[in-house]
Amino acid sequence: MKKITTALFLCFISSIAFAQLGVGLGNGGLNIKSSHENKFGVIGRLGLGYGAGRLIASPSVSAIARVFTSENAKPYFGIGVGSWFAFSNNTFGYNTFIPIGVEVFPMGNKRMSITVESGVGMSSFNNSFIYSGFRGLLEFTFYFGSKK
Repeated sequence: MKKITTALFLCFISSIAFAQLGVGLGNGGLNIKSSHENKFGVIGRLGLGYGAGRLIASPSVSAIARVFTSENAKPYFGIGVGSWFAFSNNTFGYNTFIPIGVEVFPMGNKRMSITVESGVGMSSFNNSFIYSGFRGLLEFTFYFGSKK
């Protein structure tokens, strides 16, 4: 478990190293995105929640490829890995998913975006497969750095 957590943390930190960094918030938690101008990118997310009487943290990282880019929309697909931890009883699980989404820049503004994402995911709990299904995501992102 420590190796996977370390790998997720290093992928998350490497996404911060990109020149034009996007930071935002959505129903998946806090997100940090690499530059939207590149064909390939990284999206890191950290979700915090409370359920079944316990605090739950769910970090994830996705590697994405943008299919084509237009002035106002950038569709993408990729592969992602994540985990979740319940702090009160020390339970954990892992998940993998295939994100398919589109990042929209309203009115051509390259600093702010709205992302709608879906995809298929598979989860495990204590090393046994328990769930497979669809996921949905809506988030708002602000990009720092120079405007292109």
